[in-house]
Amino acid sequence: NSYDVSSLEPLYHDPSAEPPAASVLEDDILAEEGSSKTPKLSPLLWGEWAEKVTFTTLKQVTLSVVGIGSDHICVEWDTGYTPDETSQQNTAISKFQIQVLDKIKGEEGFKYERNLENPTLRSYTVIGLESNRQYTVNIRVCYELDKWGMWSNAINLMTLNVMRAKIKTITENITELLVWRDKQNPTDDPSLLIWKPEVTEHQLSINTIPSPSTFNLDLDTSTLLTLGDLTTDTEFRIQVRERDRNQEWREWHDLVAFETLPYAPSKPILDERRGTHVSVSWNLKKNCPHANYVYCVEMAYSKKKTKKGGPIEHEPFQVVGVLYEQCVKIELQKMDLPKCLFRVKVAKEHQALEGPRNVDATATEPQHDDLSAYLWSRYSPVAQFKTPSVPDHPTGLRITQLRDTSATLRWRKPENHRF
Repeated sequence: NSYDVSSLEPLYHDPSAEPPAASVLEDDILAEEGSSKTPKLSPLLWGEWAEKVTFTTLKQVTLSVVGIGSDHICVEWDTGYTPDETSQQNTAISKFQIQVLDKIKGEEGFKYERNLENPTLRSYTVIGLESNRQYTVNIRVCYELDKWGMWSNAINLMTLNVMRAKIKTITENITELLVWRDKQNPTDDPSLLIWKPEVTEHQLSINTIPSPSTFNLDLDTSTLLTLGDLTTDTEFRIQVRERDRNQEWREWHDLVAFETLPYAPSKPILDERRGTHVSVSWNLKKNCPHANYVYCVEMAYSKKKTKKGGPIEHEPFQVVGVLYEQCVKIELQKMDLPKCLFRVKVAKEHQALEGPRNVDATATEPQHDDLSAYLWSRYSPVAQFKTPSVPDHPTGLRITQLRDTSATLRWRKPENHRF
């Protein structure tokens, strides 16, 4: 607004001079001291008006929100003028003060207040906010070092929800995860600014190493991401960050944690054969020392070869043991060992697509009877023990006939001597 201002200069009345008629005022007072009278000067005698001065007050700062994320907001403002040598308004801008309050709790809740010392600044990003929460933001200007102007228009807003993720598939070196952002809480406040960007740009980090590529997330949709070339049997921590409207990356946030599947066990070997009982073992490369590894041993009975060097025809594999140890003892009963096929797979007991599950560290055997509850590795190579092991020692040794120069001995064959 513009104003015309004139100043008045008070004059004092001299009673010895010839007063003009207009200057004789009823409230002029003469104080009596003895026989003499001392005049008291009157403050109501005014001189001419000074030269008129015209000035215009500054505009109120106008604030606008240009971007909202889950942990930040980007704002811009207009002061209404730019001071320069030719401008009639040469009031110097010293700094700004921005304030963000929790809209629900007000002064009792979250309060962000910061002085921005750069007088040429016209935009700023407020960080450290909580997701899916309502805030009120405004700003004011400081002129001539110590004269604060009025607060700008207040803007009520709601931050976005954080990104979420769900593991879809896990293998030894590839993981697929679905990422999305939940919808914001419904509100009936018409003054509340709900930010709905069509697309937001994000970047992942894998065990604190940023990915060289970025991805876009469309509003109200989910995106399937594939992470490849991962190390087998390894823990991974995935974080995500968002690029704001000013093309700057914001803070990292935890997204999801998972482990890749274990290595496939080595080809089983025959440790021992006693009668109809055999002991089979295998090796495994382990990268997670804290994990309980569960082994599933399967056996099948072969029928015949289709052709020389071709695949072996066999009955379906059957589970013969689920255990913690890297060795299993099996009773073959009436099956010939050279016709038996063995293979092994392994899983980490705590691992699940939904996230780690609790495990009883004192248990002596796996706690889940349902084998589908585990995330299994690939199978080991199939083992077939074609060459029989050394048989047990004979039993029942006795002499059945004795002569001067000879003796006849008899004994019972061991149960595992069938050849």
